[in-house]
Amino acid sequence: VTQDGKEINRLGPGDIVGEIGVILDRERSATVTAETPIDWIVLDRAGLQAAVDDIPGLAWAVITALASRLDE
Repeated sequence: VTQDGKEINRLGPGDIVGEIGVILDRERSATVTAETPIDWIVLDRAGLQAAVDDIPGLAWAVITALASRLDE
């Protein structure tokens, strides 16, 4: 994950990106570049809410990711 050309995070399998922008309803502020083939699931705010309602544990995963980004 880069921001203004500087690497700010390195992610791995199962990691979540973009949760801050989706939750706060903001434009993306960083660029994610995959170094290996990946599968993406792209959700807007309503889609994320529907997924959280349907998938036990997803809300906790998103909240944990969000909290870790806000602590940085």
